[in-house]
Amino acid sequence: MRAVLGVGDEAAGAVARIAEAAAGASGGSDFSDPPANVVFGDSAGCTAVELLSQVPADAALGCWVLTPQRFAWLTFSADQSADDQSEGLFGGALRFGRGAVKFAQELATSKTEHEPGVPVAVPQVTPRLEIERAAITEISVQRRDLGRGYKYEPWYLRVRLADGSGVDVCRSQEQSQVQRLLDMSHGKI
Repeated sequence: MRAVLGVGDEAAGAVARIAEAAAGASGGSDFSDPPANVVFGDSAGCTAVELLSQVPADAALGCWVLTPQRFAWLTFSADQSADDQSEGLFGGALRFGRGAVKFAQELATSKTEHEPGVPVAVPQVTPRLEIERAAITEISVQRRDLGRGYKYEPWYLRVRLADGSGVDVCRSQEQSQVQRLLDMSHGKI
């Protein structure tokens, strides 16, 4: 994974855990599928690596969220705080995300209906990393040549930061799928 990231060993461990968790990788050495995320930058001290290295090891399973205000890594846990009343736009997004996650979990496990009048427990959504939109200099669709050993050259949604470092997320074989994400981030869809 470190060779794919192209950064120093200092933060590669944390970044690799996030990338592997997002990809659903087993942690093995079989890289036949391209990585779900690729962090890039000139050095181990670049902004992208420094920010991602601050994400705790137990927060490796989550998802990237891009809004008009920020780029964030969110994680999910079974603990639900009764007094969690997040407010504002991001709080609304978190509440929406909680509902979406619960709905997806119900579909995946084919659970029976919940009893009427009984609150449905939903996972706690926690922002682990937030990068303000002002710190992002580019959001674009990029095709990345990762070299030999991969099934295809993937398309990514690239998020570049002020120092030139960044992260490629949302891997796809189809450019049109990533282009749709880009259009959504610019409010075109």
